[in-house]
Amino acid sequence: MKKNKSIALIEAYLFAKKYIIKRGYFSEIEWQDNRDYNNIRYRDLINEAIWVILSAGLSYKVVSKKFSSISMILEQFENLDSLVKNKKNIRRKILNIFNNDKKVDAIFTFIDFLNDKGVEQFKKDLIILGETYLLELPFFGPATSRHFLKNIGISISKPDRHLLRISNLCGFKSVDSLCSYIEKRTEEKKSVIDLVIWRYATIDKNYLFNIENHLVKSSITF
Repeated sequence: MKKNKSIALIEAYLFAKKYIIKRGYFSEIEWQDNRDYNNIRYRDLINEAIWVILSAGLSYKVVSKKFSSISMILEQFENLDSLVKNKKNIRRKILNIFNNDKKVDAIFTFIDFLNDKGVEQFKKDLIILGETYLLELPFFGPATSRHFLKNIGISISKPDRHLLRISNLCGFKSVDSLCSYIEKRTEEKKSVIDLVIWRYATIDKNYLFNIENHLVKSSITF
């Protein structure tokens, strides 16, 4: 008897989740699940902006090696005003760690933007406008902006290349439709589903083959 394609998809997702937990990534799932936009403060916003800016065109491993050191430099300053006033000195220190003028300048463009808007107004505008609010900032493209939103506690998915491949494999028109489908049937946050699928794809080289094995051919379409 053929298995319902919907059940097969959820089984594939749960397989991926179990796989990454066994590999030691439960803390990532927990972190994403507990991310609360209402409790996000200016340091969180800056740190996540730094993460997605550095991530443009670079691997997770490369970014993770640089991120902590850069974040520690910024944490020495008590507020946004002090960061803006000491921009020249901070910029020099960051460039000693990560020698990319455009990306370092992009970090300060974000800090200036956040300081000009004010944290609370920025958060209000972001809820209303979504990723379009960020698109004029350097290194904030459609995917990067959605990555940023996800990391600050908004339940959203991003069109990462791995997720796009899996969405296509499963017969969905977009990553968002795939994650929404799983969200309705598992009651997990879309942002968590995005994370699980992405992390699984980064650590299992045969992720497409293994997911396909969980999907039984069916006349049912999504």
